[in-house]
Amino acid sequence: MNENKTIGTLADVLSLIDQTGLTGTRRRDMISAIKRICEMAGNTPECVCAGLPVLKEMLSRIRPAAPRGQRQELLEPKEPSGCGT
Repeated sequence: MNENKTIGTLADVLSLIDQTGLTGTRRRDMISAIKRICEMAGNTPECVCAGLPVLKEMLSRIRPAAPRGQRQELLEPKEPSGCGT
């Protein structure tokens, strides 16, 4: 029997990564990337829908890092907001 699981949020993606046969480094890097992107966008993985349109919009709001010597405050992540935002 095929067990298809619904993936609703990035927290669901994180739990699926834990169940894969990925090597330790690859697994760690994927989990770190998801958590860091959520942090930079001011959300938690539990609050972010795993749909492509949602992810594309969230990524478009993240400002790129400033070149060295310029306004470094842009590098600071936003504080996580509640799931209602």
